[in-house]
Amino acid sequence: MHVTPVRGYMTAKKYTIDAICRTKSLTAFQKTLLCTNGSVTVLLEAHTNHPVKVRALRQKEIKSPKKINKLLNLENEEIVIERFAILEDAVTKEKLIYAVSYTRLKHLPPRLKREMMRTEKPIGKILLSNNIEHSREIISICERTPNPEEISIFGVNKRAKIIARNYRIFFNNKPMIVIWESLPKNFLRKNFIKKGA
Repeated sequence: MHVTPVRGYMTAKKYTIDAICRTKSLTAFQKTLLCTNGSVTVLLEAHTNHPVKVRALRQKEIKSPKKINKLLNLENEEIVIERFAILEDAVTKEKLIYAVSYTRLKHLPPRLKREMMRTEKPIGKILLSNNIEHSREIISICERTPNPEEISIFGVNKRAKIIARNYRIFFNNKPMIVIWESLPKNFLRKNFIKKGA
């Protein structure tokens, strides 16, 4: 584990998957969220026993920034969907995860492209419902202080601890989506499932 500056106002402790598995400061479910290569939405729904919905804060088509070009292996700018969203419990309205994603539009099948433009549907569920063969590659996992948007969304102070990860989703061996997910370290620490349920 080492400390590295993030965006100039945060410091991040970076972890390997092995280190996450060994740490005692996270619950088993938090570790699963950080290390999974499957759908986070499905995991959240199984854990809370409630449907999870997406609340989009903003979404638009933009020219891919240089950082995104590098992560998506793009030689030139492309149009991508930039999405800032909250995954929340549809019953309790609890905010579960803050997510920022960039999705390439080029090479997407028309139906998938239309669904990716819908702000209310989680990306993982879109891929599952369309039977899209894909894989996920985790780029980084870290613990850090919150950025201003996370402070506002989760109602935490600037000294709170945020656990976060960054990963790519591949179609046909091409990186098509890059996602950042984060939540306060003191969130999702309880077992939501009632005994005997």
